[in-house]
Amino acid sequence: MMTSLGTGIAVGYLIFVALGLIISFAVLWSTRAGRRDKGQGVDVERAEKAEPWWGVFVVGLLAILLGLTIWRAPWFTENDDPKDVQVQVTGIQFGFLVQPTQVKAGEDVEFNVTSKDVNHAMGLYNPQGQMIMNVEAIPGYTISRSYRFTEPGTYEIRCLEFCGYKHHEMIYPAFQVTA
Repeated sequence: MMTSLGTGIAVGYLIFVALGLIISFAVLWSTRAGRRDKGQGVDVERAEKAEPWWGVFVVGLLAILLGLTIWRAPWFTENDDPKDVQVQVTGIQFGFLVQPTQVKAGEDVEFNVTSKDVNHAMGLYNPQGQMIMNVEAIPGYTISRSYRFTEPGTYEIRCLEFCGYKHHEMIYPAFQVTA
């Protein structure tokens, strides 16, 4: 079942595909018009008059796209409110140190992710095996991401960045979310 956000994205995508097809047809039609004139030259004056309007059209389209998408940027969605729980996640070859290992559903959880040795990436998976969050783990840096768990269960943390010969075994299988 598709969420309302997913439906909105799908409809937006279809609109942009339709606009792309219309614009492609208009460009194709305008380039073919010279051939229909049977040898008449290109009307340079007309093309020079239309050129600034194409620029305005492109800039306007980009401004509209920016206006529609900028509000989804992370700096507009995250806030500095104190979180209910701070979870420290440290990547080390070839495992994760997680403290605490249990949180309650409905709490605002802030994951503070770092690495002791090489670059890792913390992928958080829900009980159905779907990835719900991805955070880079970089030595010397702590990267924070917030998440609110809505359903209890056992969540899994996997490394998503190749970190060595046992990368495929770098799984923390028992992050608990209780009711």
